[in-house]
Amino acid sequence: REQMAKSPNNPFLHEELARLQMLQERWEAAEANLRRAVEINPGHVTALVALGDLAFRRGREEEAEARYREAAEKNPDFLEARFRLASLLEKQGKDDEARKIYEEILDKDPDNLLAANNLAYLLADRGIDVDRAVELAQRAMEKNPDNPFVKDTLGWAYYKKGFTAKAVNLFRESLEKLPDQPGILAHLGLALHRQGRDAEARKALEKAVASKTDFPEKAAARKALEELGRGS
Repeated sequence: REQMAKSPNNPFLHEELARLQMLQERWEAAEANLRRAVEINPGHVTALVALGDLAFRRGREEEAEARYREAAEKNPDFLEARFRLASLLEKQGKDDEARKIYEEILDKDPDNLLAANNLAYLLADRGIDVDRAVELAQRAMEKNPDNPFVKDTLGWAYYKKGFTAKAVNLFRESLEKLPDQPGILAHLGLALHRQGRDAEARKALEKAVASKTDFPEKAAARKALEELGRGS
């Protein structure tokens, strides 16, 4: 029988137990405790976000979106809910709404690294506003100079703007900390391919495509390999 929190009227205990159960991959028990926390207190936004996370993990994206929206509506100042929602919308290709929410987060918290990084990547990757992407990523780099994901985002913005040499340097620096990260490997391979450094490009692209992890640039990496004569 799955365990429920001993105190039936304390949402924090239900949430705490649920998070422990999630670490143990006891998904049904965790969901039951989180639902109980929200039942006790419908405005318990951290439990709502956790329910969204759990739904997303289990492939129920519509439910996850609804939970994130509910949490954001109940507490507009709880930026974590807005960030989760924007990230999910971006993943779903709903770029305009995702961008709007990221901008709202930055209006409230200009130093929010996650929102700045994600917005910069979205703007650069979709070719919406590459100059703004570079600006955001540069600001994030100033405050987080050793973060490999921020370096990758700035590198991708530079790549999109045509500053390929700068991009290559940033991708290499990122890979010093994350040597097997397929998205960054793909970025490096694409940039090297643009420079005509085919042998180096092929090596990075092959390693990226061989990863079992899915990532947005996988199709572009395969296409680049085909152009290099390797085939998919």
